[in-house]
Amino acid sequence: MDVGAAFRSANDRIAEEARSLDFDGPIPFLCECDDATCHAIVRLDAAGYAESRSSGTPITLPHHRVRRPIVVDSPAVRGRDERVARNEAMYRAVNREIEYAAQQHGDGPADELDIVCECGEPACAATITLTIAEYDEIHRERDRFAVAPGHENPELEHVVKRTDDYLVVDKFGAAEDVAEEEERREGTT
Repeated sequence: MDVGAAFRSANDRIAEEARSLDFDGPIPFLCECDDATCHAIVRLDAAGYAESRSSGTPITLPHHRVRRPIVVDSPAVRGRDERVARNEAMYRAVNREIEYAAQQHGDGPADELDIVCECGEPACAATITLTIAEYDEIHRERDRFAVAPGHENPELEHVVKRTDDYLVVDKFGAAEDVAEEEERREGTT
């Protein structure tokens, strides 16, 4: 899956989350443009989103180009590992949008979020409930992700925290390099 398709898929999940919450305001979507440093939000209502998808038009800010695939240039990360690393970055981006939307509606650190499992498997539909403060704490380190119990991948990560509802995993080796590069690309610390 190219990055444009991954962003479209992430936006589809954001739209589904908005529908399940009966969210009636403008929905914050990820810009599907070509700029790797872009982390712009495009706000559309449900009708605007549906029109974009039915016409096949990418969701972008005006004058932003359609996204090209990102090539991960790490010899140790190929095929499946590369796909998993990109999926994890996508799921984290979706979760940031969910968190942002919650905060825009007045939610604070003690309020709960339902986020997408950040395991990186494309067929995963698990969600995780945690507080905004817990989510922020997990991502204070670039190479940590929140995953549902049983979704950890010992070939790419080790578990650093276990709760009944979720695990926190820490990437190592080439997977860690990819996670950190994606965070730098997104402009986060």
